Amino acid sequence: MANRMTWNQICNTPDFQGRWVALQGPVYDAGGRASEGAVVDCDANLASLCQRVRDASWTDCAIVRVSN
Repeated sequence: MANRMTWNQICNTPDFQGRWVALQGPVYDAGGRASEGAVVDCDANLASLCQRVRDASWTDCAIVRVSN
């Protein structure tokens, strides 16, 4: 994956709907929410996603839920 995307692009991507998304190198808005980043992985299961992020040694990641 690793495509840099804005939060609006992420929310409008059907593959991410209802799933957890790992963003590497996130940028945060004034409210402290991730507003863009490089999408490195996603999963409906948070524990599985976290395990893969840890195993891949990705650092500086934000993990966010994309609501339906």
